[in-house]
Amino acid sequence: MHELLQYNNWTIEQHSWDSSHESDIEQQLTFSNGYICQTAHFEEFYSGPQRLCTFINGIEHPILNLSSISVRLHDERLDIANWQVKKFYRCLHKNQPTLERHFTATSPKGATLQIKSKRHLLETKEVMVIGPNGEQLGIKSIKDAITLSTYAGFDLVMINPNGNPPVCKVMDYNKYKYQNKKKQKENIKKQREANLDMKEYRLSVSIDVHDFDTRVKNSSKYLQKGHKVKASIRFKGREMAHTELGKDVLVRFADALSNVAVVEQKPTLEGRNMTMILMPKKEK
Repeated sequence: MHELLQYNNWTIEQHSWDSSHESDIEQQLTFSNGYICQTAHFEEFYSGPQRLCTFINGIEHPILNLSSISVRLHDERLDIANWQVKKFYRCLHKNQPTLERHFTATSPKGATLQIKSKRHLLETKEVMVIGPNGEQLGIKSIKDAITLSTYAGFDLVMINPNGNPPVCKVMDYNKYKYQNKKKQKENIKKQREANLDMKEYRLSVSIDVHDFDTRVKNSSKYLQKGHKVKASIRFKGREMAHTELGKDVLVRFADALSNVAVVEQKPTLEGRNMTMILMPKKEK
């Protein structure tokens, strides 16, 4: 029994944080599904003393370290051994078995993070195992699947927890995380290029010659830098009855830029807005 823990029929709760007791509390909150036994160590980086233990029935030594997540805010890495912690809560649900945790942490530079985590030990005896090259290795017990991946020098990663049985793959998890992170960066870059490299120029049904020519000139410069241009018109009041006038303005705008641009999206009416997208003309 620990003074920081509240013991109930099916839960053990912790409502305050004291780093000097962390190692003991992690051991007190050890939980198991009958096949895997795990202490309540943090998933994210923690520089203080803790018990990083995950055991599999029949295997003498701990084989997994789940504290490999690095949480960063700008240039600071979350480490609650050195950050100020408030509203700390951790609860072991013994009948599920699930460990949940949430808290607010403030870094030495004043940055604040709210962390919520929930760890659940899968209640299943068997899993479908896929090899590192995509080959089907068949249905195996959790113990055999982890033993197989460990002796092969790989990790066992669950890729479909909802399967019947759940599906796991033998892989290099660090490489998998790196590839996923790289792919996410590429997708973000593509999305950013699609969104940020487009400038909108607003026209009107009654736009005068000077304003029209100024927008053509500015759009031409932007298109020649390799970016897209969106031209838009918002119809006001009775102008909605004569949307063809707005279309004529957009078509005239495209014609004025035909030497540097082609129409990617023809004038399209959505509600009171009509938009057209121009893209740079490819050099032959």
